[in-house]
Amino acid sequence: DDPDCRQFYFTTVKVEARHMNKDFRVRIKDHSKAGQPTHEMPGPLFADDTCRVLFPADGKTIPSEENETDDSWTTVLSLADVLPWAEQPRDLLNHRVTITVTSLATDGSEGRIIETKTVSFRAASALGTRGNYSYRPSSATQISPPHHLAGYTSRGGAGDSPPESRPETSDPSSPARAPPTPPR
Repeated sequence: DDPDCRQFYFTTVKVEARHMNKDFRVRIKDHSKAGQPTHEMPGPLFADDTCRVLFPADGKTIPSEENETDDSWTTVLSLADVLPWAEQPRDLLNHRVTITVTSLATDGSEGRIIETKTVSFRAASALGTRGNYSYRPSSATQISPPHHLAGYTSRGGAGDSPPESRPETSDPSSPARAPPTPPR
């Protein structure tokens, strides 16, 4: 729950199973910054067997076949590391960004939008919580964004609020619970 940490700005992007075997182009637009800049991820990108989009582990370079390892790809998108206008993680606090996944045709031309995810980064105090939820990734490919991703919306039929957008408690055996309602 620390907006100065990169993990605060982690997210994943999931596509429908019918799009799993396609290549993608991913663009990120910051609606809260003057001029609403857009950043295009290097690509083409693709999905893993859980339908999550895989990003280059360093956020910048698509691994070549010669230097590709198991650690070359991740389902975790660290927005604080990939957006060129974020000099430090806190630069994204109180920002709303949209991640758009577009299919690519076999010739590399852009197809249609298949997923759009919008997230807003708010400090726990802005949500009326006391920071009593911990961020506990269970593994690199099944990371769950913390509750500060306040404005999660999705388009593309991936479902309403997916499990990865719900907060986790510090006890992995207890069910996820929503942040308390702020007092009126």
